[in-house]
Amino acid sequence: MINQLWSNILWGQRSNFIGVPTDCPQRDERLGWSADAQVFWRTATYNMDLTTFSRKFGADLRGTQVGTDMYGIFAPGTSSPNPGYGTGWSDAGVVIPWTSWIQTGDKKVIEENWSGMEKYLAAIQAANPNHLWKKNYGIPFADWLSPEGVTPVDLMPPPIGLMTLRSCVRWRTARAKPRTSRNMANFLNRSRQLSMRPMCVRRLRRWSSAASGICFRDCHQTQRQAVETQTGYVLALHMICSRIPCAV
Repeated sequence: MINQLWSNILWGQRSNFIGVPTDCPQRDERLGWSADAQVFWRTATYNMDLTTFSRKFGADLRGTQVGTDMYGIFAPGTSSPNPGYGTGWSDAGVVIPWTSWIQTGDKKVIEENWSGMEKYLAAIQAANPNHLWKKNYGIPFADWLSPEGVTPVDLMPPPIGLMTLRSCVRWRTARAKPRTSRNMANFLNRSRQLSMRPMCVRRLRRWSSAASGICFRDCHQTQRQAVETQTGYVLALHMICSRIPCAV
């Protein structure tokens, strides 16, 4: 049973990684949806050597930055270069090159994509000078299939923004690796050019605890409300956003 599951995963990847990383191979969904790609890229790069494919899709994502600093929700665009942007989808422009570099050590993928990453992060900061990504987060896809209720849309951009930012600055979880995210910046001698400084990271981290599903605090800490959804917990656990103890 386990062997069959593993075989299904590999064949699922093969059927969807033809030219662009589609989310499913039928005709009405045969587009390079970026959220599906960035979520799966760590596993995908473990399963197969995606060095060249990562560079190719990185170029597709950069191509969606025509007339905007934001990456598209899928790449390449169809009727227009940028099909729109959204939290979790557009972040693939940073997450995929970073993941490819962490997994393979391919420096070229960072060289090719760094400028686009910078533009994207700078655009987020320009719209959110308080470092809380609550404005201009694009299409509110959010959590529309949650059985226990929809996670508030405005709680999702801050932790996802944290994940994206974490790809460009040093974090504790990467210290043990020789290819840390700070090394990525230092490799290009651009650590001082990052759009968001460590102070911004700390503020984002505090705000990201809102997505933990344990407790939500607005930026003025004037109110508290529970957010008990699976997505809220997953965002916090996966991105290590919250230090609040909880019992499961």
